[in-house]
Amino acid sequence: MTVLPTDWQTGWFRGLAAVVVLGGLFALHALRIRRLVEMERLRLWIASDLHDELGSELSGIALATRLIGNHAQLTDRDRSRLADVATSAARATAGLRDIVWHISPEQDTLLSLEQRMRAVARTMLESVHHEFHSTGIRPAPLDPEWRRHVFLIYKELLNNILRHARATRVEIGLHVTGRVLHLEISDNGVGVPDGVAEGTGLRNVRRRAAALDATLEIDSRPGAGTHVRLTSAITRVRSGARVARAGWRPW
Repeated sequence: MTVLPTDWQTGWFRGLAAVVVLGGLFALHALRIRRLVEMERLRLWIASDLHDELGSELSGIALATRLIGNHAQLTDRDRSRLADVATSAARATAGLRDIVWHISPEQDTLLSLEQRMRAVARTMLESVHHEFHSTGIRPAPLDPEWRRHVFLIYKELLNNILRHARATRVEIGLHVTGRVLHLEISDNGVGVPDGVAEGTGLRNVRRRAAALDATLEIDSRPGAGTHVRLTSAITRVRSGARVARAGWRPW
């Protein structure tokens, strides 16, 4: 007596089941890549529109107020008001520039982060002697959220120097060894007096460092300046996003 195997015990059934499972996994992967492509396109579209539309409008406002302010018939009060408008427009333009940089997927690289940090140092520390040194910088792809946290930590630290340190010299070091980023900022300012509680800015810096699972060290003594060291494992862009930026189409 011969006992025939049931359908699910046959080789052809198992082969068909394997094909179905593999096909489902490929379809899920293709869907994920498609969503990443759409997200990258949306980021690029928003960044381009913000730059082209709002950027040009704000620049036009700043230019117009400066031209009107040169009119001979204006009172000193009117000139002061126009100067305030021009200053506000310039600040809004700088803020918009940061937003566009954060959003744009084309800026999700280590090299772009280093270049942006240098530009911000030149602007914010214009009246303070400063040096910016970097090593190990490559055009490696970065996770946008990691890039955002590191940049905002850096900008807040510079802002604290300008507001509180009364420093005449600032040294900035950005060094990458392997997949670890080391950011060091030193100033020769007044330091943090004993017993003074940390402000909102430093609390935000600590919060962002915790979000990165990074190590943050702040060494500050009254009259001896402040030295800040941030060490963080670099989070690369997800593999699917890298494929999306390369323009691969799974459909």
